[in-house]
Order: sequence, then C-alpha cells, then structure tokens
Amino acid sequence: MKHKLMLLLLFLSMGFCVKAQKITYSYDNAGNRIERRVVTLRKAAAFVASTSQMAGGGIDLKEVFSENRGDRKITIYPNPTRGKLALEVVGVSYDSKLSAKLFNIKGALLQQFKVAANGRTAVDMQALTPGTYLLVLFIDKEKLTYKIIKQ
Repeated sequence: MKHKLMLLLLFLSMGFCVKAQKITYSYDNAGNRIERRVVTLRKAAAFVASTSQMAGGGIDLKEVFSENRGDRKITIYPNPTRGKLALEVVGVSYDSKLSAKLFNIKGALLQQFKVAANGRTAVDMQALTPGTYLLVLFIDKEKLTYKIIKQ
C-alpha cells in the first residue's frame, strides 16, 4: 500500500513540475522558427518578486511581458498598469541609441523619453486616463510597438 501511495505522490508532483514551464518560439522575418525556449516559471516568479518594488509591488506573473529578440531581451511590466510602468532592455551595447514614445490610441504623441541601456526605465502613466496606449521603442534603427493597457 505504501508503495502505491508513493507512486501516486510522485506522479502528482511530476504533473506540477510540467505546469511550471512555458515554451516560447522565435521566428525570423520570413516566418521560419529559429529558436525554441523552455522557460521555468519559478525563475520568472523570482524575477517578478525581485523587481516588483519599482512598480509598487504585487505584480502578477500575467502582467509581465518579456520578448527575446536575438541577444536582446525586452521586458515591460506591469501590463495592464495602474500608473507606473517599467521598461527593461537588456543585451544592447551601451552606445546603442535607445528611446521610446508613448502614443494614445488616436496616434497623438503623449510622452517621449530616453531608455536606459541594460537597465530599467520608469514610465509614469498616472496622469493618463484609463485606456489603450501604444509604446514605440526605438533601438538604433529598429522600431518595436507594444500595446499598453492603463486601468
């Protein structure tokens, strides 16, 4: 009986370990898959816990957006936000030209700011009304657009 109980507990614990992973894929411009990554959510949860003080604490893992683009990693959190947004760009050279612009849904420019290379940049959205905004990130000659929700 003990043997069956131990096997059952082992089987159940393996199921929980599998659910703690996320698989992401990277594609080239032609749409071909070039990379497959397995992300352990426990590490991501530790990352969120260690960086949550900037955004006022209490960040849920669902509110963190992270994208790998070659050697670069772009992280935006929390999204949706209640006012303070954190933007991290890691894996760029210090002489890279980094900047960002925040637009409302109608295309009007609301904010324009420089982004810290390999660091964290705070975006203050507290004065903005709840709604959908576009954050356009410029890395050298590359332009990346992200949808931001303000609650």
